[in-house]
Amino acid sequence: MGGLFVPAGTPRAIVSKFNADVNTFLEQPDVRERLAALAFDPVGGSAESFARYLKTELAKWAKVVKETGAKVE
Repeated sequence: MGGLFVPAGTPRAIVSKFNADVNTFLEQPDVRERLAALAFDPVGGSAESFARYLKTELAKWAKVVKETGAKVE
């Protein structure tokens, strides 16, 4: 899963408008077709659900890194 980010402190109204516009964009058949051709599975949603997903993923992968001792090379 991927997502789009805005700078911290971006006003909530702007985040909401940006999110709504991106969701509308992702619903367009030609956009979905183009993204599918690039091996993407476009999924819209709310900023809050994406934030929850990120929090879960960060915790999961932090645990993996800690337990395996993985290092960036």
